[in-house]
Amino acid sequence: MINDAWTVIVNLEFSTYEQTNAKLRDDLFYIQKFKMPLVPVHELNHIEYVLQKLEDELNAFREMLPHLDKRDAVLSAVGFMLKWFFGTATLLHVQELHKTVDKIHRTEGDIIHSVNHQMTYLKTQDYAVKFNKAVETLSEKVKVIMLESKKWKDEKDTAIHWLNYTLYNQVTYLLTFIS
Repeated sequence: MINDAWTVIVNLEFSTYEQTNAKLRDDLFYIQKFKMPLVPVHELNHIEYVLQKLEDELNAFREMLPHLDKRDAVLSAVGFMLKWFFGTATLLHVQELHKTVDKIHRTEGDIIHSVNHQMTYLKTQDYAVKFNKAVETLSEKVKVIMLESKKWKDEKDTAIHWLNYTLYNQVTYLLTFIS
């Protein structure tokens, strides 16, 4: 007699996904708090959508998995016999498990892509801010030079006017004295 039933024992640990999801939610909340000057709103909405999708997939996956119930304790003997008779997991269950895990991995890839896009955008913003500060510094230096040049020109104009006035008065005085 050939047994075509498989018994699959899997230790699923969701804490890593939950911690990562919580961390991403915290980061998203922090970015949304300061979103006006830094990040486009459509990117934040996309990240929030992807995180919600990941949470939904995790919850759907949890619901698909067998979980302890108080009624199981009452019917443990019947449950053991049914598990022995029907098997623990069928190929369909394993395929559904693989599909769900694949969806989680794709969602994780979408989140990583969005976060990388945000980091690129923030780095671009940082470069723009540094460039603007350099332009501001240069503008301040040009302003100081222009003000000093104007002051120097005004001083020279005053000296030339005084010299012109003095020469004119001396020439006028000499002409009145000679005549």
